[in-house]
Amino acid sequence: MADKRLPAGEKSFSIRINENLHKRFNQHIKCLKNINKGQTTKQNWVEQAFREKLSLQDDSSSGILNDKLIHFKVDEKLFNEMEKKVQMIKKFRNFSKTPWMINAIYEKLEREEAQAKTELERQILSLSN
Repeated sequence: MADKRLPAGEKSFSIRINENLHKRFNQHIKCLKNINKGQTTKQNWVEQAFREKLSLQDDSSSGILNDKLIHFKVDEKLFNEMEKKVQMIKKFRNFSKTPWMINAIYEKLEREEAQAKTELERQILSLSN
């Protein structure tokens, strides 16, 4: 999974995600880019989802639908923290990094989507006044 052509300290991943998550993810990033005037990137958002997942230590699971791919890089320090958490979970059940990463993305979307929509509506209203 790791890409040997990356700068030292980064690991590259491609994970298969279902169609609905892929659509939600892209729409949410587009919304955040509009709110933040293009400063939000998929890369930073995914990395932040992983950091939040590590801090919340939530192991919820999701349903299975058609899959899509997203590609991202992970800082080596963050990767090592994720690996440590996954290894701990593996002690109790069969588990890998991929479902953990997908859960982190779902959880961050759940927390942010409504806030982003509200903020975008607020900005649109302020432009019309």
